[in-house]
Amino acid sequence: MKNQRIYSHYFNRFNESAFNSNLGLSLQECCYAVDKYCGQRTGVSCLDFLMALHFAWKYPKGHYGGTIWKMCRQKHSEKVWRTLSIVEAFMDEIKFENRLKSAIFMDGPDAYCSMHTDSSDFMINRPSDSAEAKKHYTYKRRKFAMRYAIAVAANTGDVCWLSSGHPAGSISDLNINRREGLVEGLQFFERVGADGAYLCRRDPMYKCPHRKPRGGELTEQQIRENASVITVRSSRTSSLA
Repeated sequence: MKNQRIYSHYFNRFNESAFNSNLGLSLQECCYAVDKYCGQRTGVSCLDFLMALHFAWKYPKGHYGGTIWKMCRQKHSEKVWRTLSIVEAFMDEIKFENRLKSAIFMDGPDAYCSMHTDSSDFMINRPSDSAEAKKHYTYKRRKFAMRYAIAVAANTGDVCWLSSGHPAGSISDLNINRREGLVEGLQFFERVGADGAYLCRRDPMYKCPHRKPRGGELTEQQIRENASVITVRSSRTSSLA
């Protein structure tokens, strides 16, 4: 397999877990992406695409990226950014209407959870200005980063919304969604699944797991609901990786 051969050449040997760790995708997912974005239509080679994946996922510092791919730092940078700009221009998967694909609407008081949302931090170089550096530093990840929020369809896992980048140290996940109006385009019966960090119990448009009350226990019904929400959400928001 071409992707596997190229990876083995630059990383010495092929290992599925290491492949996922270095590129952020499984071999199967990578093959699908290569078939879609590489070739004469885009002018992107398989090697350039794998190089761009590695850069976006690992953000290698200094000469490290060029060393791995056996080229000078300038050439490596030119190839990576050219590939990323071309792929971005050809991407057509992120559509808000994807949230309603294969939707099953239930009668009754329960609102339909059409999307699940979460965020991810992507490393950047330390800003030269100290005030900007403080805004971008996240103590949770211990790095300077930009934070992006994403929403995926509950039934299919299709990406249906992606925020712009925000300084990771100065804004929460929920405030990104509020600032960029994630829920403004929803119909009255729709809700967005999220984790407990969103404090969603204060916002009726979000649905998150029940929290154990102080000095009490969750009911059997709440435990079952949590198990259902967490299972679906974890399988869908893995798209972030």
